[in-house]
Amino acid sequence: MDVSPATYNELLRALTPRENLDQQVCPLCLLVQKALRDYLEDLIGSFGVDRGARAEMREARGFCSEHANQLRDMVGVGLGVALIHWDIIETMLEETEGARRGLTAAGPRGLLSRLRPTGRANQAAARIAAALEPKRACLGCEHQASVENLYLTALLHYIAEPALAAALEASPGLCLPHFRQALEMPAEPAALARLVEIETACLRRLSAELQALARRLDHHQRDEMIGDERDAWLRSIHQVSGMRGTRVSSR
Repeated sequence: MDVSPATYNELLRALTPRENLDQQVCPLCLLVQKALRDYLEDLIGSFGVDRGARAEMREARGFCSEHANQLRDMVGVGLGVALIHWDIIETMLEETEGARRGLTAAGPRGLLSRLRPTGRANQAAARIAAALEPKRACLGCEHQASVENLYLTALLHYIAEPALAAALEASPGLCLPHFRQALEMPAEPAALARLVEIETACLRRLSAELQALARRLDHHQRDEMIGDERDAWLRSIHQVSGMRGTRVSSR
């Protein structure tokens, strides 16, 4: 995969220190969230006129729960979201109707006594379940996997650059899910070794802060002044599990 200088610059910006606690997180999570938000906004905005997107959304039976619920936090997407789900629900109703032969409303006793010996009711229900099964992955998950691959490739490609390496080491580092993903990427051994070195330093720094915070919050140490480690417990959530709303894709 070709790596552009623009991607390198995006990585550096994501690694720039910020005052906001919520942004003291994995730079990959920040980049993925922004890319997903932009993608979802574009997809929803063009849904009414993009026949290809409509067909893909019908095949996927909508977004996965994680990406669907991100729509709740977006502004100005109500109409597009309504159109997407109206289209999907209509498709599901049509497919259900087409698969429901043999599952008739003959009354509970009549239905069971007539269909249980042949298993026709179960067969019809199985046809309906198969008709409702997604025919492709969530579009948000597909886009996320592509974006993660792009940025992880760029990170490993440029990690020998002093500016990027220094910025990554001064940052919280990658969350553990993205770190694992990076280690599975095809890359030069030297790049992987440098990433492990930097990530280990970041994890050791956070571990020391967590240890200091735990000691000072202990009832025997209440009078001790709590310093920069006071928010370490919050940062540890991001570090171990990734940023909220970013579902790290499996490879």
